[in-house]
Amino acid sequence: MTSSLNSQLSNRILIRLKLDLSFKSLVKVYKMGQMAALAKSPLLHGLSVAALSAIVSPLPAHELWVSPQQYTVEMGEQISANVRNGENFDGDLLRFDPSRVRRLSISDAEGLRTANTQAGSDTTFAFVPRQSGMQILAYESVLNTVSYSKLPAFESFAREVGHDWAIAAQRSLHKPDFEIIENYFRYAKSLVQVGEISGSDQLLGMELELTAVTNPYVNSPDRPLEIKLYYQSKPLAGNQIAIFARSACKTLRVTSKTSSSSGSITIPGATPGEYMISAIQLRPASEQGRLLTGASWESLWASLTFEVPGNNHSSACDL
Repeated sequence: MTSSLNSQLSNRILIRLKLDLSFKSLVKVYKMGQMAALAKSPLLHGLSVAALSAIVSPLPAHELWVSPQQYTVEMGEQISANVRNGENFDGDLLRFDPSRVRRLSISDAEGLRTANTQAGSDTTFAFVPRQSGMQILAYESVLNTVSYSKLPAFESFAREVGHDWAIAAQRSLHKPDFEIIENYFRYAKSLVQVGEISGSDQLLGMELELTAVTNPYVNSPDRPLEIKLYYQSKPLAGNQIAIFARSACKTLRVTSKTSSSSGSITIPGATPGEYMISAIQLRPASEQGRLLTGASWESLWASLTFEVPGNNHSSACDL
């Protein structure tokens, strides 16, 4: 028995040493992948933003988002919102667990404050706004972990989220049958309009964050909606961004675009309905993450929900 335990321990130490030795090469491949993304930007290749923003395949990956009961309320009315996890803008409600949340905040023109929520509550946000204008609800998770038992499962995920470079990086480790561990973090925001339309989305300093450059509640059919993606508070170019658009008649359309050199995408003539914008960043695990969970990778998941106002006529279903 003792010999068997010593053998298992030796194998674990050997595996960890191999992971540590290969980490520097993994980071190098990651940086090369980032440079390749920038090299494809319109700034360097003379391509138009429209060309870079061409619609590609929908993303089937699991999402987490903040889901308000109503996106527009009057002063004095309560704002209620929960957090959901699922696919294609359809998911299960998550009960509030403070041990799994790093940030839960509300922002308005007066500044940012922490949301007070009881553990186990179905409603993650429940408050009466202190003033009219844009309210930004923000949720940030602690570290979570997922594992892939086989290489093809990881490769499928990397392709779906637009990070094909990670496939070659993982193959370079020469461990096709070795369990792949990934740490991940969630960064979700939602925009709720209170009373008279005013205010705008703000950058809150999340590691991966989506912001609405234009206020989606300003109802103008000829006005394009601009969304911007930030990584570590800097615009992120060349990253895939998914757009989930659900009409008043519950018809869902899913498309995706690639962020421009300024980190932006545009949705021209956004039709009425509920929207979720989603982006994922994949990178080699930090040293702390590797030591904590044995992970090779980290993924950051950002989402932004809002509503484009309109009526409930049949025309609103033509998203």
